[in-house]
Amino acid sequence: MIVLLGKIPGRHYNYREILPGVIALKSSAPRWLSILVDQINAGLRSPKLQIFYTGINSLLVGLENILIVWFGAKMVIAGEFSAGALIAFCLKTSSRQT
Repeated sequence: MIVLLGKIPGRHYNYREILPGVIALKSSAPRWLSILVDQINAGLRSPKLQIFYTGINSLLVGLENILIVWFGAKMVIAGEFSAGALIAFCLKTSSRQT
């Protein structure tokens, strides 16, 4: 709150009223700064997790494709599966992963 001392408004202020307000604003700044830093850190944490889980997902999908081709090729060599059926199965599983 600003208190006027003179007769002309806006010319003379009681600085004893201004300084406590400034000090109050300065004392609350660390709390707000801490909240701001926490918010920024949370915003950075989310993309990091997304990158991590995207990498894990890509790794698992790649391993799945390798295992399908490996076991499918063994079944084709053993005569339990035809080459065309293996290709169709690989196409079906790859369309499911996208």
